Amino acid sequence: MKENERLLLFYEECVKKGYSDMTDPQQALKAKVIATDRKLRYGNFIEQFFQKAKAAYEEREAERIAEKQRIAEETRRCAVPGEELVKLHSAPEVISVFKRPDGSFYCTFDKNPERKIEGKPEFRVVPSSTVSYEYHPSETRITMASKGGFTGGQVWETDPWVPRKHEHTGMAFLEITVNEESWEVYQITLSPLVKESFKRYPCYDSSLKQELKSGEIQCHVDVRDSMYYSGFKQALGQNDMYALESSASFVMDEERLPIGQITVIKKLLCKILDGPWPENDEQAYVRGIKLIESDKSSEILEGINLLQEIGENHPRKRSAEELIERNKDRYEAVLQREKESAIIRKENRQRKRYKGFVIVSSIACVAIILVGIITQVILPKQRYKKAISLIDAGEYDAAYAILEEIGNTEAIVANKYNRAMECIDAQNYETAYMLLDGLDYQDSAQKREKIKSQYHSAVLMKTDVGGTVFFGTYEQDNNASNGKEDVEWLVLEKKDNRLLVVSQYGLDSQTYNTGKKGATWEACALRQWLNNNFFNSAFSDDEKAMIPEVTVLVDENPNYDTDIDTDTQDRVFLLGISEVNMYFHSDNERECKPTKYALSKDVRVYDSGNCAWWLRTPGNPDSAAMVHGDGSICCLGGSDVIVGTSVGSNLAVRPAMWIDLEA
Repeated sequence: MKENERLLLFYEECVKKGYSDMTDPQQALKAKVIATDRKLRYGNFIEQFFQKAKAAYEEREAERIAEKQRIAEETRRCAVPGEELVKLHSAPEVISVFKRPDGSFYCTFDKNPERKIEGKPEFRVVPSSTVSYEYHPSETRITMASKGGFTGGQVWETDPWVPRKHEHTGMAFLEITVNEESWEVYQITLSPLVKESFKRYPCYDSSLKQELKSGEIQCHVDVRDSMYYSGFKQALGQNDMYALESSASFVMDEERLPIGQITVIKKLLCKILDGPWPENDEQAYVRGIKLIESDKSSEILEGINLLQEIGENHPRKRSAEELIERNKDRYEAVLQREKESAIIRKENRQRKRYKGFVIVSSIACVAIILVGIITQVILPKQRYKKAISLIDAGEYDAAYAILEEIGNTEAIVANKYNRAMECIDAQNYETAYMLLDGLDYQDSAQKREKIKSQYHSAVLMKTDVGGTVFFGTYEQDNNASNGKEDVEWLVLEKKDNRLLVVSQYGLDSQTYNTGKKGATWEACALRQWLNNNFFNSAFSDDEKAMIPEVTVLVDENPNYDTDIDTDTQDRVFLLGISEVNMYFHSDNERECKPTKYALSKDVRVYDSGNCAWWLRTPGNPDSAAMVHGDGSICCLGGSDVIVGTSVGSNLAVRPAMWIDLEA
């Protein structure tokens, strides 16, 4: 037994035996005995312990009284009958929804009139779906699974039906939930009170509007003559469980309404339960009388329409008809008077507009002349002076924006040229080159070309390993008419004022050698092409002077014992297996994209858009190593097929070279 319960029993026993005065030593002693029997610790002060027990007892009694009052109040509230709002027809029974004057709800059931569920119903739109199976006879096979296996000495086959597939169709059904019990609603019957009030409910669905007038709203349609229903009956007769479940789901889905229509019905039910309701006949009569006495044709017409909708059994129906008859002619007269007034107002506006047009046109002409003078003469001069002051202050971007705004691009070009000349004099070649880039002014192109080597030197000196630099030009966008494009290089190593670089992209598509024999770096055609054709095409004389001839070491294949050549002296070369492993730390870093020019020459490209590129390391006999599109290294070698030995494949070329920063 819990301590609090023992405490209450202690207090009750003390009161029952008359031990309530703890200032009396005898009563206090008796109370201590009771507390000891109840296994309660009363400490040194039995009087305080007794008061604690008394407070706990009084608190419990107060809770009991409050609970009794709550139950009595709930019983009285539930005994008050409510107004029936709707009947909801579901498959097993009809649910009637009632609302009491205090706003509480309860539901009753036609099959069990004594059953009543307290609580407000909740409505939910549930999307519908169909289920279908696919039959695959090839999936049938002998099995020992739990579904088959050896049973009574027989061997069973697996079921060839694959798992079912659900598809949402855009249909839905309405579900009602009361105190966690749910039913699907097939039909709604409105009570006379609701029917009378909601005949004026604003509804754009003509079919629902007719159902509101009739008091019967359908949430399902009859499909007993449909193809799916026939299939369902046939599957039922043949005991085909797969076809039965599929056809049943299609029949149920066909019975249901579109989601949008069910959603409108749900909103209507929520409006019926929560309010506010549309006008009833009495309210419509009162408002119609006020409107019909108006001096505006629109309000008179609204009043007539309200009075026309009053029910036949309403006691003021005859009075409403008399009011309509008396005011029909007045409506026509008011409408005619409003049309005449509208024509007069229109003509007056046109006359005023013409006079105003003449005045405004005159003012506009003067204003246009003034604006032209201001915008074409005064403001440009002021803006130009502002731009010049900004240039003097070194705020070039802001100055150029103003000059661009007023259309004085010649001043921008001239200033950039003059700044470039000052930078050249100050040996600031990097800034000078950037200012002259794309500039068409006097000898800007010649000046730019003249300082190109100094520019490269300045940029190259600042570039670290992993960065990129532009050096030389080569056709890349496959559009020869716009000239060659600057080549972007990836810096692999920097030492002794030299940079080891490899092209960022596959610049060209070449075969490694013209024949199958002699596929070594020393004797291959690609080495000759790099150090002659490419070298002479990509670099100016000043740039060639910065590319030293270096010793290219023999690179042995780690997987194949192929014949190797001797070290070579080259300016431009290909990387070897050992170098791509040293400078690229993952397959992702070795991935390479080809230029449009390389693509036009049928370079090998993968689905990723990456290309395969040559290495100088010998592969299997008569082949050379390569890097695949995914960045993996192929030691076997490049070929026209996935595995082969030809060195005549068109793979991408990524030239490598050293750049001397002190040349």
